[in-house]
Amino acid sequence: MTLDLINGNLGYLSHRIAQAHPQSTAVIDYYGSERRTWTYGALETEFNKAANALLSLGCKRGDKIAIGIGNRTEFITAMFGAMRAGLTPVPMNIKLGVEQLRYILEDAGCVSAVFDPASGPGLLSAMRSSALRSVLSLATDAGFDSYFEAVARAPSALEPIALEPNNIAIMPYTSGSTGRPKGVPLTHRSAQWYLDVMPGLLGEEFINDASVLVAVHLFHKNAMMGGVKLMFLLGGRLVILPSFEPRQFLSVLAQEKCNTTTGVPAMYALLLQQRDLLADVDLTHFKKAFVGSAPTTPSLLHDIEEALSCQVHQGYGLTEGGPVVFTQPDDTSPWGVERAPIESCGVPLPGGEVRLDGGENEGELWVKNPGMIDGYHNLPEVNTERFVNGWLRTGDIFYRDENGFYYFRGRTDDMFHCGGENVYPLEVETILRTHPAVADVAVAPIDHIVKGQVPAAAVVLIKNADATAADIRAHYLNHGPAYAHPRHIRFIEAMPLTSVGKVDRNRVKQLLQTT
Repeated sequence: MTLDLINGNLGYLSHRIAQAHPQSTAVIDYYGSERRTWTYGALETEFNKAANALLSLGCKRGDKIAIGIGNRTEFITAMFGAMRAGLTPVPMNIKLGVEQLRYILEDAGCVSAVFDPASGPGLLSAMRSSALRSVLSLATDAGFDSYFEAVARAPSALEPIALEPNNIAIMPYTSGSTGRPKGVPLTHRSAQWYLDVMPGLLGEEFINDASVLVAVHLFHKNAMMGGVKLMFLLGGRLVILPSFEPRQFLSVLAQEKCNTTTGVPAMYALLLQQRDLLADVDLTHFKKAFVGSAPTTPSLLHDIEEALSCQVHQGYGLTEGGPVVFTQPDDTSPWGVERAPIESCGVPLPGGEVRLDGGENEGELWVKNPGMIDGYHNLPEVNTERFVNGWLRTGDIFYRDENGFYYFRGRTDDMFHCGGENVYPLEVETILRTHPAVADVAVAPIDHIVKGQVPAAAVVLIKNADATAADIRAHYLNHGPAYAHPRHIRFIEAMPLTSVGKVDRNRVKQLLQTT
């Protein structure tokens, strides 16, 4: 399946389906008190009207438009409308504080914005204190012009705007967990590579009845690539929840008969604790669970596969690097196996290259593919360090087995030395999570007067489970090297998460330092 976009504009991704099947359901939206549905034909009209509404503000081709909206259809209409208008949407992490939001607006050079004050506590202050030329609000009491009124009065016809392949389609910002967020300028052409190769790897059964439930934030690549863009390419159904609540998630997954979902490991760990509901809901239609955006353990992947009776795909990618790097081969692939081991990220996507820097079968992963960016926005020094002769240095340590399958070991900046031994937190977590009482675990180093640093673990127990720190430690010592055993264990009610749903390892480290 090769993309045939009008003028190569990613904003027209769903246009082909809208022309062929205008009455097919495109989006089911659970935002607010009503279940809203949108057909592909209705979205086509809405995209054009959103584009014209933005152009009526005086925006011109190439202008940056901030999108500060939560999980609702208006995020999608504003973003695709902006791209159709030749503008560059800047999707914002709505959970960030005022200072980081203001930094993104200024660093990107946004001239206008569409936002929902109810989506995040810092959005309204950021919009009011930034030098934006025009702002449209989804709320009527925020002191800005109404987005809904602007769209309602805008014409539904739009003359496609001519673009160059290297025009920037969208510029998300990284989470900024290791410093200020970094702008990632993705061109219209770069996004097409992933969308060209993915359908051939999913299987006909999935493609013919594609439907995905998304509860992770739409501004994140996990939801955007594995949810919105993939469904619009295939003509599938996109079901959106405003946020992740495990019991609602399982109920909607059953009710809407979605055959796939995409999410982060922490989300699945919470789902697995809903054992009573898992026993009652009908998930016979559910086929694939995509897990990515953060490190995970083999035991969690196996538990997902067993509890949801589905095929689990562990993904790996970077917003700036493809964004997807690996895929699971199927039984028709040249690798000659049905699939890679569940704990493997698989093999490189067709047309992409990887290398391991530092060793033949283990080292830092470098990637090169047509979906990569050329460099971050306004960060020449970082670009010199991260982008080398067309390769992106990921900062992630991988190893490759004898069959050519790749496995994530950890971040180069997560690894620490304990008495001269290298310790990777993920490898310690992998063993700890096999304890039958452990629902989730995160490992971080704490200072030690003799060893320099030693492992410590924050542990979430399965509901009603009974285990002591001594039990957990003994389990590790029975299965792993003694030098890496957790010297301290702290039981917590829930794992601290970042604004994009990943384990907040800085917060974990703080918790463990006070143990």
